[in-house]
Amino acid sequence: MSLNSFLFVENKSIPNTTNCVEGGINSPLTELLWRHRGIRKEQKRDLVLSYLSARRKPKLPTQNAT
Repeated sequence: MSLNSFLFVENKSIPNTTNCVEGGINSPLTELLWRHRGIRKEQKRDLVLSYLSARRKPKLPTQNAT
């Protein structure tokens, strides 16, 4: 099985960096865990699962004030 590390060159819809992962998911999770650094491992797992499930829910559109 051959893996093509440069598949993004041929397919322009594939990003060529992992910046969206680092700033999009990992960074807020790292900060969340840092803010709650005194909790036990089981509580950290529950916190991460809660955070990820909240991100998965569709956001409701905001209502503009008139």
